[in-house]
Amino acid sequence: MNDTAETMSQQAYSIIKDRVLNGTYAWDQKISIKKLTQGLGIGRSPVGEALKRLQHEGLITISPKSGNRIWNPTLAELEQLMAFRKMMEVGALRMARDVFKLSDDLLKLCHHMDEAIEDEDWVRYETFDYQYHMTLIQSSGNQYLIDSYRLVADKIRLARNNMTRTFGLSNAGHYDIANALKRNTFMAERELDKHLTVSRQRFINT
Repeated sequence: MNDTAETMSQQAYSIIKDRVLNGTYAWDQKISIKKLTQGLGIGRSPVGEALKRLQHEGLITISPKSGNRIWNPTLAELEQLMAFRKMMEVGALRMARDVFKLSDDLLKLCHHMDEAIEDEDWVRYETFDYQYHMTLIQSSGNQYLIDSYRLVADKIRLARNNMTRTFGLSNAGHYDIANALKRNTFMAERELDKHLTVSRQRFINT
């Protein structure tokens, strides 16, 4: 692949991935290469390469029979994803090196989410929600844990786009975790477990 084709492939990848993660597409929705090439003004080959990258990341499936489709998880896959998420986030919280700084950083993100709710800007809310949980993970200082979480972080975002959300209640849970950190880690861990349990139930009821 020459430099120009590689640049076009990266451009197509970035645009399509952004659409996948911001809720433009629903689970199992078919993605037409023809429509993408026409809409993006990018050739078929770079678009195809972009889709292969997204397939490798688990965000789409590619099949000769069913074509290109958005990842459509089974109930068992969702259960495993949420169990992994809880294990990673609770583990990161236990390893956090500066809980007071973490609390302050999380509270700032809670305020940003409040503003997004006020503006009814749900894409912005999801962006800050992602940053909230990634900040918690990064507080561990453990690169193996951070890299492991990143492997499934986009799948978590995609799954959230397709579940019933109550943004105010969700952010209230974020505040509870951040405020509990100022008291002790055990209380924060309990609030995090509660928050993730509610999220898991929403996933399962989707």
